[in-house]
Amino acid sequence: MPSVIHPPAATFLLSHWRLFIGVFFAVCLGGCGGLGREGSPQSLPSVALQSAPSWGYISTASLPTSDAHIGEVLAVKENSTNPPQVVSVGVDGNITVWNLKEGSGHMALPLGIPAQLATFGLSKALVAWSSGLTIHVACVTGCSERWALTRLKSRSTSLAFHEDDTALLIGGADGRVYRWQFLKERDALSVKEREKILERYIAHQTMVSSVLALHTGRAFFSSDWDGVLYGWLAYTADDQRGDFDKNLFGGRFFGDIGNYIRAARPTDRGITSLALSSDGNHLAVGTDDGFVELWRVRGFELSARANLHKGRVTGVAVNADGTQTLSAGRDGRVIATLISPDPLFRIQANALPSKFEELHSEEIANVKNVSFLSSGNGIVTTTNGHLAELTIPRKNTTSRDTRPLPKAATPATPTSNSDY
Repeated sequence: MPSVIHPPAATFLLSHWRLFIGVFFAVCLGGCGGLGREGSPQSLPSVALQSAPSWGYISTASLPTSDAHIGEVLAVKENSTNPPQVVSVGVDGNITVWNLKEGSGHMALPLGIPAQLATFGLSKALVAWSSGLTIHVACVTGCSERWALTRLKSRSTSLAFHEDDTALLIGGADGRVYRWQFLKERDALSVKEREKILERYIAHQTMVSSVLALHTGRAFFSSDWDGVLYGWLAYTADDQRGDFDKNLFGGRFFGDIGNYIRAARPTDRGITSLALSSDGNHLAVGTDDGFVELWRVRGFELSARANLHKGRVTGVAVNADGTQTLSAGRDGRVIATLISPDPLFRIQANALPSKFEELHSEEIANVKNVSFLSSGNGIVTTTNGHLAELTIPRKNTTSRDTRPLPKAATPATPTSNSDY
């Protein structure tokens, strides 16, 4: 926040700043992508990023074939719908392109180093990954640009691209959320400039478990192992996009007021995973004790909650319009649900507006994460390199209708079922 002297007329506003932030979030979390002033210097696209194309079909004619990842699949992204393709990245440091119709894989890009965490760009063909304490960003295709963050002192626990893929959210083991504006990294020569492009968001009291960007605006979400869920506004979410903000405390950029709101949710053993619908209106939450929740982003209100798994939920997803969820658990089950109105709402005191109806349940060994495809089917990933396309029925069924992609080769080194 800017360091200014406030006149007496502003006394009421200052004393009620949390109220105004809460009201702003109730309206703005549903999508306030037009906060930036068009034509301002920071709103101009980076020359380097212009060379990174948007996601699209990747030709595999000249790429070497690949059976699977060796070790855990860290992230998967649908890059083309016609023909259907997905890209994945694993702990082996390889990015693989998969043809869903043929079930064939091709190595698109070797990162050159192993990865502990990874995520793909929301709209740009970018990949970010962590190796030790260093965070890397690179183009998957179309450019050779690479960025590296080497001054982070905390271990990373989660990664997500933010703000039209011009920044990277980093969840830290120190309880902080970092937002790295990686496009400005090479031009940040002074200490002040370096602090400003690596923003700190401080509210969590324990390790951050997941970060997630709201792609329809400049808001984002973070969760921790105490079960706390926050919605944040980036420091650049003002008319001047943070141009006039000042660092009030050295080493803690914008440390005076955090622009966040805390979700009113039940106490549990912690949040393990987050996912957003593509329309930005629905947030899915998976917990350490087997619950799956669905939240309305506008107003930050809980819509549905159910105990679907025995033990930790390792991955969760919600479809484009928030009417279905997918979840994977340490119990080895993948569960597809339909979200429907709960007739007990407004009649029973503890009832929520919606409820989960199980559509399909599948047992898949070593399952770790799930996501939806544009077709309505799902993609399942495992800790030992397997991927499978899951056909989600429109009515309840327990028949097996997964279409596995090629099996993983025997790992060269033992794999672990790490949470990170």
